[in-house]
Amino acid sequence: MVIEKLRQNARAQAALEEEQRAAKSRKRRARRPSLTRFVALVFPPAIAAHSIFLPALGVWGAVTAGLSVLMLSSVTVARISMFAGLGALGSGAAYVYAAVAALIGALCALIAGLVIQRLSRRS
Repeated sequence: MVIEKLRQNARAQAALEEEQRAAKSRKRRARRPSLTRFVALVFPPAIAAHSIFLPALGVWGAVTAGLSVLMLSSVTVARISMFAGLGALGSGAAYVYAAVAALIGALCALIAGLVIQRLSRRS
């Protein structure tokens, strides 16, 4: 008799835990579409699926990052060069830093574009 009550309590507890896990799972699933809806509003699926979307985003990232570095003052670039041990580059250091920044900017923009494309395919 006591064993039966313990079994019933264990079954009830297991059912309650299963229901709580299912509720958490439903809650997580309910959150996901909001991000894909937001991405679909900002980047409609037709734009994100276009074949020129990723190259255009990469070029935009490269140009933005490269020009941002070129806008630095010559004093700032000279100090960065001295600190990095590249003082021998002289006035060409700004262009080297701009090229490196352009590569990093393009890479970041391409990664962001891939994420946007993947999220827009879901919606």
